[in-house]
Amino acid sequence: PILEVFDTDKVVMGTFGQNTLVVTGSQIGIGTSVPSSQLHLYNTSNATLKIESTSTDPTIHWITGTDD
Repeated sequence: PILEVFDTDKVVMGTFGQNTLVVTGSQIGIGTSVPSSQLHLYNTSNATLKIESTSTDPTIHWITGTDD
């Protein structure tokens, strides 16, 4: 595993030469070296987001507007 920290406010983690996890400012990229949103997932085939919980009542909140 590689951890690179640059003076450009960028951190790259994973295998050398791969963009396994990139943090740039307040943006996180998985599979991309240039995340263009707060969370940017990229894969050449099917990008998948998996959220797993052992809870009997897992919850995902999608919030629009200005509420935190």
